[in-house]
Amino acid sequence: MALFRRFLRSEMTHGARSGYADPVMVRYRALTRAGKLDEAQAQEYAQLFNRIHSRWRWRQATAQALARRNGKP
Repeated sequence: MALFRRFLRSEMTHGARSGYADPVMVRYRALTRAGKLDEAQAQEYAQLFNRIHSRWRWRQATAQALARRNGKP
């Protein structure tokens, strides 16, 4: 989980890349800065966190599969 938190922290500090802002990260940042969240916002925040985590897991699995395919440990 530490690797994911490091990834999330870096994503939170990055701005838009090449003029494209990921809408999931934009909304997640907005909810993070909002402070106290109502129930609907808290649920949306949790869903966005899970979505970001799923993306990260997919990216990690893809990198590992490519490394195995290319014969790297």
